[in-house]
Amino acid sequence: MLSAQAVPALLTRLSQSLPSTIPQSRYLLPLLVSTTLGKGSLFLPSCLSLAYKDLPATPSPVPTEPFDPREDERLHPRRWVSRLMKESLVSSILIGVPKAIETLLELEELVEEGNKSKSYVRRDLEGRESTFEQRSTAGREGLGTVYQGNIEEIFTKFREGGLEDVRKSTKPFRPDSPLLGSGSCS
Repeated sequence: MLSAQAVPALLTRLSQSLPSTIPQSRYLLPLLVSTTLGKGSLFLPSCLSLAYKDLPATPSPVPTEPFDPREDERLHPRRWVSRLMKESLVSSILIGVPKAIETLLELEELVEEGNKSKSYVRRDLEGRESTFEQRSTAGREGLGTVYQGNIEEIFTKFREGGLEDVRKSTKPFRPDSPLLGSGSCS
């Protein structure tokens, strides 16, 4: 059994072996794999520490969140990182990893308020091809098949936990919707 004290050393070694062309992989990949295996709680604090390791401190005052969340990579790197982690966990929920919901809620507790991203990545998709209500209904039906009727309880927990943007992003999901990176806002 892996102890919480051993996780930082494991992540350091793992991050050194991952391709440097995708720097986010050093913390996103371990977070997603550990979450999928039901160990997200054990890895999350260390993944967040690793992600913040080389970033500047939280700016003071905290800048307003930009319309295009990608601008935060330059304006507020810690908020950008928390957004990437959040979006990656949401993506794993969408492909059927329910344990990611628990890790996502824990991420919201660990990230300091000034570093949280409230961006709604798929807002660009609203108004295309169908109404939000149509996508919302289709998304709810699809998620209902994955979570076998527990989806209302999950969405209530999101609302109560301050994750309204996650609830909105999971409902209108379509398989061809972009998930991460530069394509998510285009």
